[in-house]
Amino acid sequence: MNAMGYDAMEIGNYEFNYGQGVLAERASQAEFPLLAANIMVTATGERPPFCQPYIIKEVMGKRIAIFGLITPDTPVVTHPKNVIGLTFLDPIETAAMLVPKLRPKADFIIALTHIGYEMDRQLAEEVGGIHVIVGGHSHTKIDVPERVGNEGGNAIIVQAWEHGKVLGRLDLEMRGKAVVRFSGGLINVTADVPEDPDVKAIIEPHVKELKEMMAEVVGETLVALDGTRIWTHPPGVPSGVRCVETNLGNLVADMMRWAAGDAQIALENGGGIRWHRLFPVGPITRGDVYELLPFLNTLVMMDLTGAQIKETLERSVYNYPKEFGGFLHVSGLKFTFDPTKPAGSRVVNVWVGDTPLVETAVYRVATNDFLAAGGDGYTVLTLGTNFVDTGIYLMDYMVEYLKEFSPVSPAVEGRIVVVSP
Repeated sequence: MNAMGYDAMEIGNYEFNYGQGVLAERASQAEFPLLAANIMVTATGERPPFCQPYIIKEVMGKRIAIFGLITPDTPVVTHPKNVIGLTFLDPIETAAMLVPKLRPKADFIIALTHIGYEMDRQLAEEVGGIHVIVGGHSHTKIDVPERVGNEGGNAIIVQAWEHGKVLGRLDLEMRGKAVVRFSGGLINVTADVPEDPDVKAIIEPHVKELKEMMAEVVGETLVALDGTRIWTHPPGVPSGVRCVETNLGNLVADMMRWAAGDAQIALENGGGIRWHRLFPVGPITRGDVYELLPFLNTLVMMDLTGAQIKETLERSVYNYPKEFGGFLHVSGLKFTFDPTKPAGSRVVNVWVGDTPLVETAVYRVATNDFLAAGGDGYTVLTLGTNFVDTGIYLMDYMVEYLKEFSPVSPAVEGRIVVVSP
C-alpha cells in the first residue's frame, strides 16, 4: 500500500481481527494516515493511537478534508476481545458534528467510509456539506457514481465493489467550492493489467514461501461443497451458507464436534465459512482450508442448558430469509423453525441426536471463540459454564480432520428444516 501511494485509509472491521496491538503496528508502518472519526477510547474519550479523525490535504490549490467513519457493528462482527476499551460512536451523529467544523477549513469534503451503502445514503441525506462519499463494507457494486442529498447539498457516492476486482475512478470539475460536473465508473482488474515491478518485488518472496506451504494436499472430496452466498442464487430464493443448511456447513460443524471429543453439539456461523462458491470434486489443499476458515478462530467448548441452546437457535434464524453471517450450521442436533412467526419465537422443535431437547438439561457444546464471546449478537453464549478454549485454530483442526477422514462426501441431511402452518 505504501508503494501504491495511498493518501489515506479508512479502518474497517477486519482491521481489528488480530487485535489492537497488531493494528497499531501496521499503522506505524503505513506512510499514510489511518482514519476513523467515530472510534473513541472508552475510559478517556480520546482517539486511539492507531487512527485519527480526518486529514486536510492541498491538491491543485484546493484544501481537501478527508474524514473516516467505521461501522458501529464492529464490536459484533469482529471478536469482542479485539475491541476491548473502545467505543464505536454512531457514524451519522459523528459526521453531523464534524462536518460543520471542517467547512471553514476546507474547500472540499470527502467522507471515506466503511459503513455500507444504505448508511452511506443515510449520511448523504442527513448530513449536508459532504461532497463525496467513498464507501465500503457492503461490497456494493456502484457502476456509475450516484448523487444523493438534501437541502444541505448533494453528495456523490461511489463504491468499488469487493476483493480488488475493480478500480473505482471519479473525475470532478469544481468552481469555487461547488462540483459542477462529475463522471466516473469501475475499471475491471484483469490479468491484462501490467504488473508493477516495484510491487512485484515486494510480494514475490512471500508468495513463493506461501505457495510451497499452501500447495500440500490434505484431503479429498467426492462431492461439490456448497459455500455459496445468497447473491449467487435467483432473487427471493433463500440459499447459501448464511441462510440455509449446506453440505459444507455440515462438514465444518461435524469437524468441530469431532475435534471437541465429548461435545454433543457443534455450532458454526455461516459468516465464518469463506468458500463463497461451489468447491469442486477433487483434492483439497492446505491453502484451500485456510481460505475456507481464515479468521484464526479457536475451538471452544462450554456447557449450555437446553433453554440457552434454543435461544441460540432463535438468534440464528431471526433474520430468515435474509442472509445473516450469524446463521448457524449445526452438528449433533436438528431443528425446525417457522419463519412466519415473530423473530424470537420461530423455533418449533429441537432434537439432540434422536431425543427431543430438554430445556432444563445441560449439554456440552462446541463452537468458535468469536461466537462464544458474543460475536454476531450471541450474548447467550457468554453465559456458558465449564468453558474451555483449546487455543487451536479451526483451520488446523480441519486439516487434521480431512487427513483422517478423506475422501469426504457430506450431504444436506435435514438438520435445519423450514416449516409453516
